[in-house]
Amino acid sequence: MSNELYPFEALTIQGGATDSIAAMTRKKDAKTDIYEGKNQFIAVILKPLTEGTGFTQEEVAGQVGTEAPDNSAGTHGKIYGFKIRIISANSPHAFLPEPCYDTTNTAINGMIQDMHTTALSREGTYANGDEVYVQLEKTDFSYNLDSCWIIGPTNSNQGTYSSNLDCLTVKDAFGGKTIDGAVVVPSGAPCADTTPATSDWARITLIDVLRKKSTDVLPLDGGSIGVAHYASSGLEKLYKGMGDTITKKYFGDRTVNDLITFSKGKNWCKGTTLTGQNDDGTGCYSTEWWRIGMERFVQDPKSKEIQSKIWLAKTGNAAKKVAEGHGWVTSRQFAIAAGITNSLGPTGFRVLATKAGWDSEKTLRAYVVGANQVPPAASDPKRNKKLSDQASQRRHWQRRMDRINNYFPCKSLTGASSNV
Repeated sequence: MSNELYPFEALTIQGGATDSIAAMTRKKDAKTDIYEGKNQFIAVILKPLTEGTGFTQEEVAGQVGTEAPDNSAGTHGKIYGFKIRIISANSPHAFLPEPCYDTTNTAINGMIQDMHTTALSREGTYANGDEVYVQLEKTDFSYNLDSCWIIGPTNSNQGTYSSNLDCLTVKDAFGGKTIDGAVVVPSGAPCADTTPATSDWARITLIDVLRKKSTDVLPLDGGSIGVAHYASSGLEKLYKGMGDTITKKYFGDRTVNDLITFSKGKNWCKGTTLTGQNDDGTGCYSTEWWRIGMERFVQDPKSKEIQSKIWLAKTGNAAKKVAEGHGWVTSRQFAIAAGITNSLGPTGFRVLATKAGWDSEKTLRAYVVGANQVPPAASDPKRNKKLSDQASQRRHWQRRMDRINNYFPCKSLTGASSNV
């Protein structure tokens, strides 16, 4: 299989697709990867995410999957965040609408900015429009576009960049289509594709859509582990997948049943931690022997294989079976089912899909706009605090949908969007 990457511009301009096919026939023996050996780009600052305060260690961990370096490692101490757009030739951001800087379309512009990569830096003085060098993490045929690090400045051309960008309307940004609702997403339009799923849909979903690290040991939800961020009652599957030999090796001679009993006693490792929040001191992550045991387990050579098999058996195949029962057949549909199940659990997926009439595109859109969320309760301050974090959650759901659209595009889009 060819490993050539083509810039998005080549496939979107008039005649570009035909020219690309012709070029492929001429480049058989030529260098095929335009990004080969390249991981640094010039980018422009779109907006700051941390106004002077910087990210906490936990927030940095949530962005890159690992804790930030010690504060003493940098001259500035804090870690600052920015949304950036890569403007180098053959930009990996070419497929995204270009934002602007006027104040007439702030909601739309903010949405477009949030689609872009989060860049981290120890320098917090960058301004909108400043150009910087960024370093991306290379993956197979692509880059990690969720987060990156700023290497340093190039120059400041804030006035030039902002003055050259006219704000788009919703219709302009999405090809003239009318898009309903407060959240604009390219999903929800009818997809007439019925191509049977390929055999590698689950592997692509796990590696490229979920995109978690097998070595993750995070405080999220009281303790989230590995490639699928096993947490709460999902940890029972992980314990059973380990078996007594491994649990005794890493958890002080404790058996699988011992770990299950311990986790249940802590409200399935959450304690009083709110869903979507880091361990508040009552979860499993705060228990030293459990956290250290997990940190040792994820480094075991067998760990990644164990985690992947559990996800495929308990989440991937289970979600596929449920989806098949309602007429879903394509790789895209199975990826939607598995991606949502991984976030909300089997029951959460069924509830959401039922509300959407088991229409896969409506189900995906409902997931992104947060249709699964519980309304606020005036008498419950903690619950209301959870609602204040929904913007962050929606960005996470949006990224997951973007990856599904990227790796499992609809092959037969039939029309405009529809309401959930």
